[in-house]
Amino acid sequence: MSAKEINLAKSNMAGIEPSLQQAILDEMAAKIQTQCKTSNPVRNPIGYLTWMCNAHRAGTAVLTSLGIRYAEKRENQAVLDLQAQEQKRQPMPDKKTVVQASATRRVDYSDKIQALKDSLRSRKNSQADSATYPGQLGAMGLGGNAACFAV
Repeated sequence: MSAKEINLAKSNMAGIEPSLQQAILDEMAAKIQTQCKTSNPVRNPIGYLTWMCNAHRAGTAVLTSLGIRYAEKRENQAVLDLQAQEQKRQPMPDKKTVVQASATRRVDYSDKIQALKDSLRSRKNSQADSATYPGQLGAMGLGGNAACFAV
C-alpha cells in the first residue's frame, strides 16, 4: 500500500477496538490472497477494508477462519524470520575449525568401519570353525546343517 492508502486505512479503522484491527487486516489480506487468481479478485483493497469496518460497526460478523489461518501463517513466518536473523548474526566458524571437525568425523567413521570389519571377520571365522568341526555340532544335536544357522 502507498502512504496515502495506509492513512486512509487508518482513518477507516478509527474507532474499532485495537484488538480487532489486526484481525480485520488479516481477514482482508487472506481474502485478497485467496481471490487474487479467481474471476472475482479484490480490486480495491481500501474499499474492501472500508466495507469490513462499516459491517463490523453495524454488528455484522466479518471475521472468519480464513483470517485466523492467515494470522497463524503470518505469526509462524515472523518466527522463522527471527530465527533466520539470529542465525545470520552468529559468526561463521573459521576454516580451521571446520577442517578439524571434518577430520574428527573421519576418524570416528574409520574406527566404526574397522570395528564392523573385525566383527565380520570373527563371524566368518566362527562359521569356518563350525564347518571344520561338524562332529562337535552333531554331538550337540545340531547336525551337519548348523553352519547355515550360524550368526
